[in-house]
Amino acid sequence: TENGQHIKYKNNNGLATAMVSYRISDNHSVAVNNVFSTFDRKSDNVLFPDRNALNVPKKMDKNVLGFGYSYDMNNKWSLNIFGKYILLKSVVNSFSQKNTDHKMGYGTALTYFFNPDLQLRGSYELTNRMPEANEIFGNLENEAANPLLRPEKSDNFNLGVIYGFKINEINRFSVTANAIYRYSTDFIYSRLVGGTGALRDYTTSDNRDGVRTTGFDGEIRYSYKTWLSVGATITYQMLRNMQKHDFNPSTRDYYPEESLVYLDQMPNIPYLFGNADVSGSFRNVFAKGNNLTVGYNLLYVNRFWLDWPSFGNPSETDKNAIPLQLTHDVNFVYSMKGGRYNVSLEARNLADKPVFDNFALQKPGRGFYLNFRYFINKPQQN
Repeated sequence: TENGQHIKYKNNNGLATAMVSYRISDNHSVAVNNVFSTFDRKSDNVLFPDRNALNVPKKMDKNVLGFGYSYDMNNKWSLNIFGKYILLKSVVNSFSQKNTDHKMGYGTALTYFFNPDLQLRGSYELTNRMPEANEIFGNLENEAANPLLRPEKSDNFNLGVIYGFKINEINRFSVTANAIYRYSTDFIYSRLVGGTGALRDYTTSDNRDGVRTTGFDGEIRYSYKTWLSVGATITYQMLRNMQKHDFNPSTRDYYPEESLVYLDQMPNIPYLFGNADVSGSFRNVFAKGNNLTVGYNLLYVNRFWLDWPSFGNPSETDKNAIPLQLTHDVNFVYSMKGGRYNVSLEARNLADKPVFDNFALQKPGRGFYLNFRYFINKPQQN
């Protein structure tokens, strides 16, 4: 129900993908892929159907065409060069006027193998992120539309190392570490807006002129024989607001004074998070060809800001923030007949701890999920 009217909405989504890869020789290969997605929201005014003609159409078509070239030099080093062309079309008003935007991105990645167990990786990418349908049209619940949202553009640099070693043939380790630097213009982020009436508070997507991201992520894994795997990951990302002057919507220009949130940490975005997991796989459980996998996962998200750090109480301990979150999940997967039949049981947030989204909206607590999967043509494995 909306403003005394009864309106029904229906979202229609479509997706089509295609990929072709070809190895020219032992050292050279190319690949082309294309992803097309479409969105169309239909609305029906049940009480006043004659007003349907006045509803603003909400349609979006997006096509992503990618190309990649790889050169591999005898497992000593490899080079990848890639490009991506994005075309976005959306209907933005009641006159069915289409907003068309297209962007070209590209990048390269280089991997060098010091030996089979130690590799160094570096990459650069000029990437573009087109707005999603919900960001432009809203979600009809707690996210407002922004049809003027601009695509995000960023320069990404990554440098990483992967090292694998073993104590003996049954005890193996791998360590991965990556450094990240990214500078984004027209950075797309969600901000909280104070509403009126029934819609007291809601979010909307907006652009920041500049956001700088620095950080790192790492992973360590251990395996014992072929049945036990233990690992942990950690990610730290510091997003800084680099927009020096705030935009004045009344004059369509920028305020001359320096913004109070210049160089602030971006709110509503976790900056430190990670997980740890352990899983065991057991073969021929109850019958030959039947396997059981038991797993445990620990999820961690550090406390982060609900609003700009420069606002509110000067004391950091008294500022509004999303509290630290720590949850435990367990899962059981039982496969039969060499994997043709599969039954999985998962328990999420086993301790029923409070968990929240990036705007402090509480998520569902403890949950249990049962899934069945059947492969029609999967060959049996003993």
